[in-house]
Amino acid sequence: MATSTLPPVNQSGAKSLTGLPNLGQSKRSNSKTPRVSPRHSVGKLAGIERGDVGAFRNTYQHNLSLEILQEGYVSSFIELFELFNQQTKDRESAGSDSGVHEVPLLINQPEKL
Repeated sequence: MATSTLPPVNQSGAKSLTGLPNLGQSKRSNSKTPRVSPRHSVGKLAGIERGDVGAFRNTYQHNLSLEILQEGYVSSFIELFELFNQQTKDRESAGSDSGVHEVPLLINQPEKL
């Protein structure tokens, strides 16, 4: 007769966990050291700064807005942002059959910005 490797069953029908090892609490919950996410560690290993990654990942409009704000030209940023929004609103209100749609948006013309 073969011996059973299954854990014994108690009176209620539940499996007994006495044969299993005690793993204790997770070490992570007691740890006070900050965890470094893989996103940050890869950039540090490659020698790339966060701003450099953003320059390639973000749109031209976003990069231009960041540069304007970092240099302290808040009123210029507000004007530019309102101009972008006004152009979009004008296109929507004019309808699809108007000539406004033939003129490209300022956002799509980086040489003018």
